[in-house]
Amino acid sequence: MVVERQSDDDDDDDEEINYCPPDSSSNNNNGNSNSGNGNLIPIFGGMSDNSKKLTAHATLAGLAFVLFFPAGAIAIRLATFPGIVWFHAAFQAFAYLVYIAAFGIGITMANDFDMVSSPPSLPPYPFPSSPFISVLQFV
Repeated sequence: MVVERQSDDDDDDDEEINYCPPDSSSNNNNGNSNSGNGNLIPIFGGMSDNSKKLTAHATLAGLAFVLFFPAGAIAIRLATFPGIVWFHAAFQAFAYLVYIAAFGIGITMANDFDMVSSPPSLPPYPFPSSPFISVLQFV
């Protein structure tokens, strides 16, 4: 839509401004609405379902093992307040729940890629033993 606006001067110069009203929406390449009326562009907009699962699995497992488990272990050694044992227990339980979520996503990916039924040493997977190592880690 093009709207003509008059300038503040006494001149009768009209200039054209490209204007999109807030109730209209334009579609981007993903088919997601991006009109500036408060709609947000999804983070995983252009990714396939497998890529979304892989990203979620890696993020959750990484957070659990790199941040949450060590933070709970460090807290029990460095913090000094009443109830530190309960804080530590709750923090470690939270980290374990995060890893359970990552493990569940990993199991669904292994089923999607048929990695569970294939022998662990056969290609085409770069890390074919990953599901088996993950199960050992989970237990």
